[in-house]
Amino acid sequence: MNSVGAGHEHEHEHEPTLLRFRRVIASHLSSVLGSPTERLIPLIQQNTSHRKQSHSVFFVVIKRLQNALPDQDLDERTLEQCLVLSSPTVQQFIAHARRSRDMLLFDPARLQLIQESVRNVYIDLGPKSSVRYASEQTVDQQEQQEQQEQQEQKEGHNVTSKDPRDDIKNDGSCQSKKRDQTSRLTVLVNGARIQQDENAYCALRRTVLTGFVARRMTTASCGQSPVKVIMGPDTCDTANPVSKGFYNGLDLIRRSATTTAQEDAHKHLATIKSALQNMTGLKTQLKEGIWTVDLSSHKLGQVKVFTTTADTMETPTLMIEILVAIACHFSEFECERYLWVVPESRKLFVEQVLHLADIIFSNDDGIKDNNDANDNEGSSHNCASGRRKLRGSWRQAIEVVYFGPAFGVIEASTTTTTTGTAAEQTSLNLQGLLEYANAQMKEAVVENRGRQRLGTDDDDGFEDSVDTSNGPCLGEKELSRMATILSTSALAVSSAGSRRLRKLNIRMSRILDGKGDSGVFLQYVLSRLCGIERKSKTKLNPEADMSLLQQYPEAFNLALVIAEWHDTLAVIQQTLDPHDLVTYLFNLAAEIGQANRVLRVKDMDTTVAEARWLLFWASKRILEQGLQLLGLESIERM
Repeated sequence: MNSVGAGHEHEHEHEPTLLRFRRVIASHLSSVLGSPTERLIPLIQQNTSHRKQSHSVFFVVIKRLQNALPDQDLDERTLEQCLVLSSPTVQQFIAHARRSRDMLLFDPARLQLIQESVRNVYIDLGPKSSVRYASEQTVDQQEQQEQQEQQEQKEGHNVTSKDPRDDIKNDGSCQSKKRDQTSRLTVLVNGARIQQDENAYCALRRTVLTGFVARRMTTASCGQSPVKVIMGPDTCDTANPVSKGFYNGLDLIRRSATTTAQEDAHKHLATIKSALQNMTGLKTQLKEGIWTVDLSSHKLGQVKVFTTTADTMETPTLMIEILVAIACHFSEFECERYLWVVPESRKLFVEQVLHLADIIFSNDDGIKDNNDANDNEGSSHNCASGRRKLRGSWRQAIEVVYFGPAFGVIEASTTTTTTGTAAEQTSLNLQGLLEYANAQMKEAVVENRGRQRLGTDDDDGFEDSVDTSNGPCLGEKELSRMATILSTSALAVSSAGSRRLRKLNIRMSRILDGKGDSGVFLQYVLSRLCGIERKSKTKLNPEADMSLLQQYPEAFNLALVIAEWHDTLAVIQQTLDPHDLVTYLFNLAAEIGQANRVLRVKDMDTTVAEARWLLFWASKRILEQGLQLLGLESIERM
């Protein structure tokens, strides 16, 4: 029997599926060319057009191979030897090898790829895994946990605070190593608004991007680094059911007015004033009640820093307020990384802030370091391993995550109290946009009860449809919850509708109707998978015979997209672009629909049903994980 549970004993027992196949190909080429395997792995690429009959999944460009091995003579005879699959291990993983004019092409064995992709998902995300993502915690659950911890502290219990991310594995591929809470460095994600005339769609994009970056940092850190999110006073009401979904799983920091916080702010403000008045490198002048710093020599123009009615620096500008806030962040937390999410239109403003920080705080003034911790061994910030001192400037510590402009259109024909006039849309804030989307979605959900399912076309590829012949099956409370999740999903996914740095246009009528590539469609696909599980009552069997699937191209294509998940996570770790994630989820959803047309689970023989459900279960878990990175709850029924 060819089952997922039967692992293969070799050195790299548990690694991403596609990497394992690339390693096998590299090992094969190494035996022919005599070059180290690790040197050859980067040369093996995956063809994104693999579904076309004329393309193979993996390929090696001969010219690149020659450039990487200048001492190797890649004559015709040597290239032909590269196509001879003589090793049993290679034959187990690679079904065919051939050559085009300028490439070596390798086709993976269907059964092996299906087994490997599903097996890795089962190990990483199966019932026995300890994976738990921070985004699985709703705002209510976070508040309950905080209240419980506060109560335990009041009662005098000696309790060590447990971070929910202690149980996270890095993309399911690295084991979580428990460490003392006080010895972990913090990752800060600053998503506070700095654009005063920000529209609702730009605020939506900033909020979703900030949450996405924070959740990705959480999963990537293996739970070793607490990830805290800084949001400004414009943050939506986290107690409001309509808006709190955007903050699921986020450890939000709200600026407090405690004496310590005020003292830190005054200290840093005094440091800035002293530097502006005394540093010879800063050309500060007072003109018409405005203090400015001339940074023209650095191509940063004139910077307004204070306003005054006298000769003293009285009222700080937004520039100085942000500089003080960042200084306070570094004073309060021992930062491993600091990611600042800002619109690209404010790039000059950000560069001015970083340049002033580079000069004024060049000696780490006000930043907590090893010596600060050692001066107070009882401090909660005391780091046993010592804090990495940020020498030089904040420019080296802060990573700026820019995003492009965002605009939206609310058509006047839609039935809502918010019309489509330019003036009204300009005054619409993020909370208003969320309320509007929720109201529209609730109307659609109520209207579609007992009719064609929301978010689908008639021919959606899913045999497991919802039986609505007996009337509505959901109560008002469940309908409200569904509308909230669907509207949040529609907005979150639409905010990633283009590359992070590109202009984004959102048409509300399109994203809320649920047709095509939308957040509603992703939720629909997930709910259908839940329906298959619920109605077929097929148990999850990791020992299922996957050879029963190898004859279906749809099963192979779905398994291949599943195998691409780890590569996708690696990409978004580098780009911090939710568009890459959303694009992958749409591809996954499309392949799920294609596979479901031919791989029926309900009413099938047990052995067949278990094999098919194991494949669908793996795709379901990845779809859930992808939605969690966007902070979205899942819907099991639609």
